Amino acid sequence: MKTNPKPRVNHFNVRDVAPVADGKSVDAVRSTLKGPVMRTLRGLMPELPSLSEDETYERVLNSLALLVRCFYVFRSERQRFAYVLVDAGGRAVGDDNTPLACGRTLEQVVAMIVRSAARRYFRRHVRGPEVNAVAPRDTTLLDRFRDWLPIGGERPKSASEALYDAIKAYLMYDWQVPLVPAYAQLTPAQVRRLGRRLLEIDDVKTLERAARQPRVPPPPMIMVTLPPTNPPTPSVLGGLRDSNGTRLRGSGFAAILMGPAVRAVLPGGLFSLHPTGILDSVDVGAAETLSQALDLNLDQLAVFLLAAYDRVGGQTFLRIFGTDADPQTLPRLIERARKARIGKASSLAIIADFVRKTFVASAKKD
Repeated sequence: MKTNPKPRVNHFNVRDVAPVADGKSVDAVRSTLKGPVMRTLRGLMPELPSLSEDETYERVLNSLALLVRCFYVFRSERQRFAYVLVDAGGRAVGDDNTPLACGRTLEQVVAMIVRSAARRYFRRHVRGPEVNAVAPRDTTLLDRFRDWLPIGGERPKSASEALYDAIKAYLMYDWQVPLVPAYAQLTPAQVRRLGRRLLEIDDVKTLERAARQPRVPPPPMIMVTLPPTNPPTPSVLGGLRDSNGTRLRGSGFAAILMGPAVRAVLPGGLFSLHPTGILDSVDVGAAETLSQALDLNLDQLAVFLLAAYDRVGGQTFLRIFGTDADPQTLPRLIERARKARIGKASSLAIIADFVRKTFVASAKKD
């Protein structure tokens, strides 16, 4: 049962997929849910078991049917929960988007609950081989940011964890809870292909049909000449696209890769791996976004991409820069680069050093 309006997808942005809360806020939210919220729900829902607060909370998160019912009762009897729907000043909050006393909005709290319930369901029902098996890596400061930049160094992931990592950015609303069993039938690749459509699909049959549909290439571009308004941002890529216009044409970088300045900042072993082939795997949209957001020229773009490949390897590289990349990773990487003032004034050595320090080292400590 859908209990709130389906969101307008054109409002979806990086902020929507940011971590719901920091540690203190999560603890405050969880304590409130386990205590006063559960006590109120038990008074309104005879089907809730007569257990301790912690046990009731766990039972609800482990039962999608109970969770759907809880959301319905909460929406229907919102006035009964007015004592927790207040801001830091004790004033009543009547919508889902105003920060509560914990510092988070009701919308963010709902997303946290939906994600927790989905993760538990996936752990129980999704089976498959471990993925992303990599050798242990050095522990660096980046380990603290894996929620926003999930790259390198992690232990092998189970199939349930891989699916959750792919879909968690799109688990945001209580109407999605009944769809969790259908989400569990998807593969991470299907999730990445569906992307933002997951925030539009609100029934199982439509989701199943969408998941079966093959990836459709974009229609051919039709050139229309219009009077210019503002000067367009020139593309640094020019004709460096493959014949389908979806990936970079690595051979177009051959002269750049032969330049001594580029070779001086990249490890020699990388050039034995056919670096033009590595660049062939990069999504044009990702390359365009990276180059325009940071105002990089082709030399700088090549160094950024190849240094990243050298650090994380092929599988993770595609999760960031490939055609089926994780939608939230590249914007956050760009944000981190901007904070480090990476741009057109940065030398190739500075760019390569930024990449090395950002990504987890690939070798074990001696």
